[in-house]
Amino acid sequence: YSDTTLIFIPDNYNPEESYPLLFLLHGWSGNYNQWNEIIPLQLLADAYNFIIVCPNGFYDSWYLNSIYEDKIKWEKYFIDVLVPHIYTAYNIDSALIFITGLSMGGHGALNLFFKYQDIFTSAGSTSGVLDITKFPDRWGLSNYLGLFEENENDWKNNSVFYLAEQKVESKPFIFDC
Repeated sequence: YSDTTLIFIPDNYNPEESYPLLFLLHGWSGNYNQWNEIIPLQLLADAYNFIIVCPNGFYDSWYLNSIYEDKIKWEKYFIDVLVPHIYTAYNIDSALIFITGLSMGGHGALNLFFKYQDIFTSAGSTSGVLDITKFPDRWGLSNYLGLFEENENDWKNNSVFYLAEQKVESKPFIFDC
């Protein structure tokens, strides 16, 4: 689940027209407003006729489903609740769905892109952690995936590095530092 999501629609939004959609995921220790504090998202939505969505990934969710039943299921929320809500509330061009993020959000963006290639046209990661298995004791990852030694498969199934090896479709994506 998410407690807050910022949505920027172009000032000239017309429900009879379809619009490209961009999901922006924030970094570790950030929140839904991080991107809007860095760049003027409403101006960009207006200039490029995009709908821009900034969900709250909380302090350290890594945009993952926890392996613990009583913990957050962020990925499930995103796929089962947020994406359908955006499709229902706005006229979205399903051929133009993009996702990107910063740091933790960069990992989340590529993680979701590789897992749900049927949804996204392209993805990006800026300074994203691409192999979370290298950091089993950092940034709260074990709160969601358990101890690496006990749950290595869960860690690999949620690590961009390993998901990229299984990439089936040929879709463009970018990562940078």
